Amino acid sequence: MKNGHGWFVDFISNNFVETLKERFLNKNTILTGEILAIGFIFLILQDLYKIFQRNLQKSLMPPLHSILADLSILVVLWFITSFLYYLNIIPNFENELNIIIIGFALFISIWLFTGFSLVLIGNMYAEKWKNILDGKINAEGNSFIEEILEIKKGFTKTNYQPCPIEMRLDDGFDFGEYLCKSLGKVIKESFHVTWMGFIVTVIIILLWRIVLFMGNQAEIVFLWIIPAFEIFTSIIFLMKLKSIYKQLIPQDKARMSLTKNLNKYFIESTTKYPSYLDGVIPNIEISEPRSRLFLCQINPFKLSCCYIFQGRPPNRHELLFWFDSFGPRFLLYSTQGLLMVSSLWITSCALIYIPSFYSQSNINAVLFSLSFFIWLLLIWYLIPSIIYWLVLTTKIELMKDQKIINEIICESLKNKVKRTVRIYRQLKMIYRDIKRTKTGEEKISLLNNMDKFVEETFFLVASTKLKIIPARNLEKILDLFGMKLNRDELRLFCKECSPDENDNICICNFKSAIERFLLGYELRPYEATKFVFETHFKLKGEITISLKEIRNFFNLWIIHFGVEDINGFICDVKGLEGSFGQIKIEDIASMVQTHVAFFNS
Repeated sequence: MKNGHGWFVDFISNNFVETLKERFLNKNTILTGEILAIGFIFLILQDLYKIFQRNLQKSLMPPLHSILADLSILVVLWFITSFLYYLNIIPNFENELNIIIIGFALFISIWLFTGFSLVLIGNMYAEKWKNILDGKINAEGNSFIEEILEIKKGFTKTNYQPCPIEMRLDDGFDFGEYLCKSLGKVIKESFHVTWMGFIVTVIIILLWRIVLFMGNQAEIVFLWIIPAFEIFTSIIFLMKLKSIYKQLIPQDKARMSLTKNLNKYFIESTTKYPSYLDGVIPNIEISEPRSRLFLCQINPFKLSCCYIFQGRPPNRHELLFWFDSFGPRFLLYSTQGLLMVSSLWITSCALIYIPSFYSQSNINAVLFSLSFFIWLLLIWYLIPSIIYWLVLTTKIELMKDQKIINEIICESLKNKVKRTVRIYRQLKMIYRDIKRTKTGEEKISLLNNMDKFVEETFFLVASTKLKIIPARNLEKILDLFGMKLNRDELRLFCKECSPDENDNICICNFKSAIERFLLGYELRPYEATKFVFETHFKLKGEITISLKEIRNFFNLWIIHFGVEDINGFICDVKGLEGSFGQIKIEDIASMVQTHVAFFNS
């Protein structure tokens, strides 16, 4: 290396500085390029974010937000560096700032590409888990799918992990969403740069500086030791995580749940537990087992990280990891380090090899192509695989993420309430349709001001001579009222307007339809639901119906209901089953009343 250059110039190469002087004539050219690049990046981010928002799983949006937030910080730092270069505040370091600007630009682009790649690959994993747990992929003959289904069974029901009834999950728990949210959380934590990540970055730069003093040959050797170390570390991590995963899977194909109808000795003799439950962990205070360390005998569990830093012995699940209870965190931070080091490494390769494409032999182009391939291998396969197995080993069995479980339970409850409200709105329309065809129909009389407003609005659209409106203009007149009805509600409202043979509606029939519509505001969900079911089944008093009869009812009115809403509502009603699989109509009506009240609160 020649003298006269700063440490960062030496950090790259003199050839690169000379190339920069030839390519960029003045600082205005560089600053203009920087501004255009910043605008182009943010323009791309807007479009990419919209595309991701439409196609990504919702559980992967938090890591995407984290990536964009970190990127914004990097872009701000990049702009500050460019501004300092333009003002020439530190003229002695002009060349160093020049290289920092270019390196920063490359690193930001590489970091953005890495983050988007992780999110897209994570989305593939999430869709795969969803399809497996929704039964869209045939599990027959596929051991991995059978294992995932076994994990789900053990997640909700287990006969070896004591769990209070308040925390026991039902069969309808969305385990696929749990895995997707856990994946999003791991990606966010592994990609989000913490102080530890910055410290690792500084250490790498300092080590690189030390290597530069050792000569060009040491620089080349060290440059290619980094990817070898990353690949070796990734393979070791994958082997460890897969071995842990195998010990978390039950050895049999069907896991029984402890019930009153089965003898516990029969269950214990026929059920095989995961292998990590084998053996006996002795009390930590007893004299055995002991390990000789520094000529002293000590219980090995007292040497665990969990006991030293948290004051408790590790559980069976934690013992499977390196550093026991700190093992998952160690693997997570190591994954973050792999991402950071790989991005810095490919940036250095680009800064070293690309400028010399024209001045040296093709060997530099070959070396850069090789480094680029290794980098893609790391960010597209090895590191995503580590994250994949990290989710399957640190979010099940004794390491369930209770926060994510509570979020899914709350979301499930909200979705259940919204589904019931959609069902009730259709039941209310059926109620009005039944009432319309019967004598003694109840209506809400229009007040004078409302009656005047209805007539005024009607005649804005109605024909001046005939004083009628075509049925096709009904939606237009409702827009003047500020009423937005969906297709089913609009169809029923049109039916209630009693159009003539030419599909024309007069003012009297229109007012009658409004009066019927207003009745729904004072109608109790309990009464409407009970009336519709009792009228359909032609029964009175305390009656019971079966799930099959409920499904037949929905099939009869299928034009009003969606298939997913029907299946979900029947699944909710199934929890109301009494003896002999019968359900009281009053219980169904009470459930609808409760959910609608919760929705309106």
